Amino acid sequence: MGYNNWNNFNNHNNYNHNNHCGNNHSQMQPQQHCQQKPIVMPAVVHPPKCNVTHSMQEYIVPEVHPSHTTHVNQSVYKHVHSYPHSQDQVAGAHSEHYHCPPGQQYGNNCNRRW
Repeated sequence: MGYNNWNNFNNHNNYNHNNHCGNNHSQMQPQQHCQQKPIVMPAVVHPPKCNVTHSMQEYIVPEVHPSHTTHVNQSVYKHVHSYPHSQDQVAGAHSEHYHCPPGQQYGNNCNRRW
């Protein structure tokens, strides 16, 4: 209750206290006090007290990162060409027949007959 409202309450209360019952307060017996109705004052509104609450909800988000490996088996055919060469040796022989005149051996006068 503000200062001005309290003073107004007290002044108003004193006024009612002395005159409310129609008697002068000095004429009342000590135990016979005149009951007064309470006076309802305007509400004093205080600034609100602000409260903050926090709540939490956990969410699970699946994150999928797939991977794939392809194994490629490569076949390589290497064609190696070779050129083998063979050799033969042939010994040739032939026969010659000569007829020589009598008395001469192996000379130039011999004739080949066949």
